Amino acid sequence: MKSNPLASNNIAHTHLVSPALASTASGASNLDSSTEASLNRAQAQATLDYYNENATTFCQNTVNADMSAHYEHFLRYFLKTNNMPLSLVALKNSQENPRSLARGACSEASSETLFIKKNLSSLSTQSKLRLLDFGCGSGRDSLFFKSLGFTVTPVDGSVAMAQATHELTGLEVICSDFLSFYPQTHSFEAIWACASLLHLDYPSLKIVLARLLNSLVLGGTMYVSFKYGSGTAVRNGRLFTNLDEVGLTSLITLINNSVSSNALNSKSAPISKQTTSNDHTNKNTNEDAFKKARIVEMWTTGDVRADHQGEQWLNAIITTADKDNDEAK
Repeated sequence: MKSNPLASNNIAHTHLVSPALASTASGASNLDSSTEASLNRAQAQATLDYYNENATTFCQNTVNADMSAHYEHFLRYFLKTNNMPLSLVALKNSQENPRSLARGACSEASSETLFIKKNLSSLSTQSKLRLLDFGCGSGRDSLFFKSLGFTVTPVDGSVAMAQATHELTGLEVICSDFLSFYPQTHSFEAIWACASLLHLDYPSLKIVLARLLNSLVLGGTMYVSFKYGSGTAVRNGRLFTNLDEVGLTSLITLINNSVSSNALNSKSAPISKQTTSNDHTNKNTNEDAFKKARIVEMWTTGDVRADHQGEQWLNAIITTADKDNDEAK
C-alpha cells in the first residue's frame, strides 16, 4: 500500500494523526511483516482511491442514512453489559439529522434517546466510555456517539473521508490503512465497525479483527457489518469480503483458536500523538491480554440507502471475556 500522503503540516491543519507516520518516527515498520496475511496492495490501494476520489458523493449518500435500528441493537447490549437494562429504544426520530442531534436539538419525541444519554452520562461518571469508530467514513456514526457522551476515536484509511469526519464532528481523526493500525490492549469499551472490515481480504480480516477484539476491555461490545454472502468480490474498484452467519461464526472461532501475540502486535506502536520516541512499553505483547470473543447476536437487514434496495447485510454484536471465561456479563 502506498505511504500515507499526509504531511506534518496537514496533520496540524486537519487535526489528523497517523499511526503510520508515528511508527516511522519510532523506527517501526508501516506494515506488519510478521503476519500470515499477504495483503493485495494493488486492490487495497484501489479501494482507498475510490473513497478519496468519491468522498463528496459518498458522504452525501450516507451521512443522513437512518441507522437507528442498528444503534438500538448496539446500545441495548452495551447498557445491559454495564448493568443498565434497557427496553426497546426508538432512535429514529432523534437520529434523522445527526447534526441537529449533536447540537442538542432533540425533540420531545426523542425521549428514549434522552433516557439513553442520561444512562450513559451516569455510566461515564463510574468509568470511561471510549468508542472506536473503525472506518468512520462520513463521520455520521462518530457524530452520533459523540452526542451520547462517548469519547470517540474515529479511524479511516482514506484521507478524504478522514477529513470529512473531522469537518462534521470536530474530532481528531486517525488516518491509517487498517493493517497499520495498532490499538492498545483494553483501550476501548466499545467498537463500531460499520461496513469497514469488509474491505479487507480474508487473511487480513482475521488479523485486524483479532487486533480490534484485543483492544476491547473485558466485556466490551463490538458491532460489525458485512455484505451478506460468501467469498470476495470487486465492485466499482473496491474489494469486498462477504460473510454470512456461518462465515462470521467460523471467523470468530478461528480467531479464538489461533490468535497469537505476535500476529496481533508485532512492531506495534501506541495510537497517540505522543508516539514519536522509541518507547514501545505500551505495545500489546502479552498473549494473556487476549480474550475469548463471542457472538451474542446476528441479524440481517436491507441496505439503509435508498439507491441500494435489495442488498442484504449481516450485522453482529460481539463481546469479549477472559481467556478462561467466555461467558457474557
